[in-house]
Amino acid sequence: MIEELESVKERIDGIIAKIGSDEPVEPTPSDPETPGTPDQQVYELDLKEWNVYNDGTHPEETTKGINRALVWAKEQGYDTLKLPAGTFLISKGDGTYQNRADSLITLISDMTLLLDDDTVLQKETNGYDQYSLIHVSPLVDNVTIKGGTLIGDRDTHDYTTIRNTHEWGHGINIVGGRNITVDGVNIQKFSGDGVYIGGSTMPGSYPITASGLEVGGIDSNGKPINESGKIRTKELRDFSNITHERHKIVNIWLAEGLNSKNFEVFYYDANGNFLSKDIGRVYTKYSIAPKEADTYKIVFNAANTSKVKMTMMSIENAKDVRIVNNDIGHNRRQGITAGGEDIQILNNNIHDTTGVAPQSGIDIEPGFFPARNQLIKGNTFKDNKIQMVLAYGNDAVIEENTFISDREKVPGTIGLHVHADYVGVKISNNTFEQVGLTSYPANAEINGNHFVRGGATLYGANNIFKNNTITDGGLSVGSGNSEGTIISDTTIISTGDHPKNGGSLTISGKPVIVENVQLKGTPETPVTIAGYSAKDTVFNGLVMENGASGTTGLPSGTYVNSAFNYTGNGTSALAVQYNADVTIKDSEFNDVRLGLYSITAKAQVEDSVFNYTGDLENPAIYVTTGDHLTVENSVFNAKNLTKESVYIVKIGQHAWKNRPAKINSATVKGNQIYTNLAARGIYTPDAGIGAPAFDIQNNTLYGAKLYLTDKDINVNNKEMPYE
Repeated sequence: MIEELESVKERIDGIIAKIGSDEPVEPTPSDPETPGTPDQQVYELDLKEWNVYNDGTHPEETTKGINRALVWAKEQGYDTLKLPAGTFLISKGDGTYQNRADSLITLISDMTLLLDDDTVLQKETNGYDQYSLIHVSPLVDNVTIKGGTLIGDRDTHDYTTIRNTHEWGHGINIVGGRNITVDGVNIQKFSGDGVYIGGSTMPGSYPITASGLEVGGIDSNGKPINESGKIRTKELRDFSNITHERHKIVNIWLAEGLNSKNFEVFYYDANGNFLSKDIGRVYTKYSIAPKEADTYKIVFNAANTSKVKMTMMSIENAKDVRIVNNDIGHNRRQGITAGGEDIQILNNNIHDTTGVAPQSGIDIEPGFFPARNQLIKGNTFKDNKIQMVLAYGNDAVIEENTFISDREKVPGTIGLHVHADYVGVKISNNTFEQVGLTSYPANAEINGNHFVRGGATLYGANNIFKNNTITDGGLSVGSGNSEGTIISDTTIISTGDHPKNGGSLTISGKPVIVENVQLKGTPETPVTIAGYSAKDTVFNGLVMENGASGTTGLPSGTYVNSAFNYTGNGTSALAVQYNADVTIKDSEFNDVRLGLYSITAKAQVEDSVFNYTGDLENPAIYVTTGDHLTVENSVFNAKNLTKESVYIVKIGQHAWKNRPAKINSATVKGNQIYTNLAARGIYTPDAGIGAPAFDIQNNTLYGAKLYLTDKDINVNNKEMPYE
């Protein structure tokens, strides 16, 4: 065996030198004199033969030995290299890019690195601002890392000699390749990320400046045309300077002077015949050239070429990466930086990420490389400073995860934060405990989630928020372009178990639709509703049980088929929010009163029912200050009164009756009022000096009495005995 190893040593060292860089690696074929494919596909590392130590010593020898064994094992036909139990110290190297192959386990295509349950790969402590323990380069495909433990040098790292953030010390660094799996690995205490997934720049890049551009577009047949607002590359470019067919793409970086990030690519064959057109977007979407394409031109959105410049950057992005069943904790910057394409992050435990910003369990923030098609499912996120960030990218599915944090342990912790630049987000069936969701993009779908002592804040347009439950937390919609958002089939609960965390619904900004939403509180811990929503907002089927008394304000909008209930002793009150314009139709108030207390507030109540089981502390509808009140075709039932001094509809406040009126107008028409005593059914004398004539018509009072001023419009109102 030793003689055989010596005979291939020189070739292996050459391969390893390429693996350690981001230069593409395609290992040379086996020496014809080496044995053929063994029956057993797993090669278990022989420590002595490869000069590898499993006692935490000899990092240089150990690192080189493992790398050589990987290459040799593949050449012999093995598909798995297994490391036995023990601690393997991986060299820190000299910190230079040129020599970093000496400080990495550098994986090669079509190989599995299998670690025993008691195997530890420990990074040698260092003071370098960037390093990695395991590295996957471009063009390295079909790789698996399985089992064992990877430990960084976070606790002993020298952060002072090199003066920067030291945030790039990663456990597993995946900067290209296809079909990469990390399965069942314990990844702990790296100065940067537990796992980094991104890309690499490749040969074939070039600058695009004003001198290489001209005004005009290209038509659907690939012909240049005069077109305002468009500029195009002057000359056809080819792909002769790329090194691999995989890098036959058009990818734009560092663009300046454009009116849009979108661009068009027109492809031609070797004879100049037009083939097809594709759409790309700066940074986030490159165009993949057709196989038969030989040349191309690019069209950008700009009025002229004078200030336009950019780079056509050839890259390889990691693709088809699976991070599954791992424990990733106590890393300093991120648990996982998740760039790349077609990424699956499944059933991991990601926890205790703190130290240097962003400090996120998962951060989809891939730098200059695209992030697309991310599935993040079944993971547990616990006590990360930020549980997850989606900074920019396309098409993420976040489902069946648990986000949990101890607020005392991690003050100010943030749950799931989605920036506006992330396009295509689906968030479903997750559990959030003591953390919440903040979402800025348009068209987000948020379904079936459960929030406990946390909530959700939505800013984007046309969001769908459906079948969610919020316990002792709130939902806030608006303060941005929330137009077209639909909130439906959602329950918000205030249990009283956590007095500092009551249930709430806040609607502000542009029109939204709220359908079949239930707000459930207790008399001791009520739910609240508030906000500054648009008048065109619709609340359909809203049920509010035990809403907060006094200052809670109904935001603007139309409330249809809604119910406001109170289950405690006496009654509760809702106010129309300051400056709000509220219409209430076909709704019920059960032991809940309605008030207007702002000169800019408006309320129109139609075809609704007000039921009271006992005395009312204040009127069922009470206007002390308001722009306008309309009450039409509604029914008031107060059939268990013990005193006649109760008011049902009252316009004005007794203490202010000798002050200038603060009520601009009121209409009360076609209502029925039932009281078992001679209560004050409709009362206007306290409206104040200079009050207008209020329009009071066609009301029927059974038992209750009518109290109006001489200037009020009193037409066809009837006082009938209570039966």
